[in-house]
Amino acid sequence: MSTVIQVNGVVRLGRDPKSFGDKGASVSAVGGKGQYAAWQEFVFYNKKAELAMKYLKKGSLVYLSGELQGQKWNDKDGNERTKNVVVVQNMTFLPSGKGGGQSRSENISDDEVPF
Repeated sequence: MSTVIQVNGVVRLGRDPKSFGDKGASVSAVGGKGQYAAWQEFVFYNKKAELAMKYLKKGSLVYLSGELQGQKWNDKDGNERTKNVVVVQNMTFLPSGKGGGQSRSENISDDEVPF
């Protein structure tokens, strides 16, 4: 029996999203406050990756929901590395509270992506 771990929360991005490949993007974000703050890597694919690259930037506040997955790779010295990432399934852009400007609030799910 396999276990799926869902991750949901409001996070603040610690850096601008980075594109990888043709259909992916990743970003580091922090959730929680004080001693309970934790950094996590979030990965976006397809339409969500396009939206993340277009609308998200360091400091953005966003609600993200997705599945925790492990990744394995070999570094340049041939050592096996692993890390956990959250593959984003839903996101909602939130007002950042900085500058009082307009914000874009949008909820995107896999069902809404046309491909």
